Amino acid sequence: VVNVVGPDEGRPMLLLHGWGRCSWSRDLQYLYSPLVEMGYRVIAPDQPGFGRTRGKRWCSRSETNYDEGGPVQVVEDILEALGVPQDRPFDILGWSWGGGIAIS
Repeated sequence: VVNVVGPDEGRPMLLLHGWGRCSWSRDLQYLYSPLVEMGYRVIAPDQPGFGRTRGKRWCSRSETNYDEGGPVQVVEDILEALGVPQDRPFDILGWSWGGGIAIS
């Protein structure tokens, strides 16, 4: 499940939840409205096995982030599916485990 709010032409802001959380947890959800008001297109996915998304839960250790089907690939696939060009700049904010994915 991917929550997408804001204008299609807005600068993408990718919000990544922490371990044991999801995209609609209060630690991220309260950011949606202010970011949209700033003109962002907020993209907040549930990683597989979390929230409303089925699938294998990945280890929260950073060394698994680049594994086949891992968190980094999930994020890349979501951006591609939403039509975000690879050369388009976007902002990213990660909470806890999502922060590790963000810097990967």
